[in-house]
Formats: sequence, structure tokens, C-alpha cells
Amino acid sequence: MATSTQGEREGVTRRAILDAARRLFGEVGYGRTSIRQLAAAAGVAPRTIYLAFGSKRGVLQALADGLGVDAGEGGTRAAGEEAGDPHELLALVAALYRRLYETGND
Repeated sequence: MATSTQGEREGVTRRAILDAARRLFGEVGYGRTSIRQLAAAAGVAPRTIYLAFGSKRGVLQALADGLGVDAGEGGTRAAGEEAGDPHELLALVAALYRRLYETGND
């Protein structure tokens, strides 16, 4: 069983990998970024990336999933389910897409 300190370290490591991936994927592209480059940029061993995400594609998926969370997708979904007016729903969707673009424009 992981201790809270170990869990915190794992979270910090995952965040470092995701931050490095976002920067490298934006600068040189997904296809041109190797696991070895990603590991060096994150300050971890390549094996750590495989253990945490399974593959480079897993890193990309985690980045994509994080964009929705950062943009407040869950709150928008709940508000959308309560919206009775189509104009209100459209405004919520437009606001979500704007936040997605603002948080993930790189």
C-alpha cells in the first residue's frame, strides 16, 4: 500500500512528465518527441514514463483528459443538464470551448 508521501511523489512525477510532454509536444511535435527526450526533460528514467502511463500515447491521452478538467468540463456538463433554454445551453457549450482553447492552445 502506498503511503501518502509516496502517493504525493508519484503525483509530482506524473505532473513533471505531463508538463514536459506538453512543452515538447508543442515545440517539436508528438511524432518527433521520443520517450527518451521526454524522460530527460521531466528528469525521470524512461521506465518511469512506461510505468506511469504505459506509452507515449498514454501520456498524450492523459494530457487530453487533463484539458477537460482544467477547463471545468464537469461543471459545464452538470449545468448543461439543468439548462432548460437552448440559448443557455449553447452559451455554456461556447464558454466551455473557449476555456478549452485558452487552456490547451499550445
